[in-house]
Amino acid sequence: ALPLPRAALLLDAAIDYFQYRLAGRPQGELSSKARLRALLLRRSRIPASAVPALELPPQSSPPHEGHDSRRVEVSAGAARPPEPGPGSARESHPFVELSAHLAVHDLLSDDRAFAPDSQIELGHLRVRYEPDPARWRLERFALLDIVSLFPRTLASTQPSWKLAIGWQRNRELGCALCAPLFFNPGIGLAVQSHLLRREVYFLMLEASAEFDSHFESGHRAGFGLGAGVLLHLSDAWRIGLIGTRTHYTAGDAGYVGEASLQQRLSLSRNLEAVLDWRGVQRYREARLGLGWYF
Repeated sequence: ALPLPRAALLLDAAIDYFQYRLAGRPQGELSSKARLRALLLRRSRIPASAVPALELPPQSSPPHEGHDSRRVEVSAGAARPPEPGPGSARESHPFVELSAHLAVHDLLSDDRAFAPDSQIELGHLRVRYEPDPARWRLERFALLDIVSLFPRTLASTQPSWKLAIGWQRNRELGCALCAPLFFNPGIGLAVQSHLLRREVYFLMLEASAEFDSHFESGHRAGFGLGAGVLLHLSDAWRIGLIGTRTHYTAGDAGYVGEASLQQRLSLSRNLEAVLDWRGVQRYREARLGLGWYF
């Protein structure tokens, strides 16, 4: 009784269902095979001219439309370290930063031709020049930094996960100038909404371990929670608000909280503007930069 275009779609769905039930079963079910054969015969009686062609939007972009794999960045900003002592005023200290990646796709970068909601960084080196005292210092060297978010749907319940290994400058009192070796895996879940354009929310259980001679016991390790939201305001403009709180129970014990507000604005296929704010305990910094993929 249905119009032919609707009947064709309904029969196609039923055929897919029975083919799925029979997949991987060489013998199959006789009843399912018989019903599948009847559906195929019924579907064959609907002429192709009665069914309009389906216009399906592309699910991904061709590889050549994505940004290149290596990246350099120059940025400038100001940092406000914790108060040095009772009654001391907190002052802002300017800095200039250079960054280079051997291979990179940032979580907030234009994801044309890349897996959405993902990040992969290999060989990420960041060095910072600070005028007081005047010298270059290692800010971060990540051997790898991977994030894969999989928003849950009725058809997909794959967990989200992350893994980062490298060296990063420590911003807490007692280790303000060192760069401990860190290991930071995590697993959790993500969901998405379309309140504005597209938003991805995630929550992860994370483990963290750091090793450096500046710690009293030479290391610290513990667990914590990480949460965040990625706002896709347009194809070119994306914002990420991410926070973590870690409870270190082994080695130098204590709680450490960190929050960041990150923005990426794609100016062209290989050029993007960066505006970041970051806070670790009582330390604060903000920077503005320009990144180029090549």
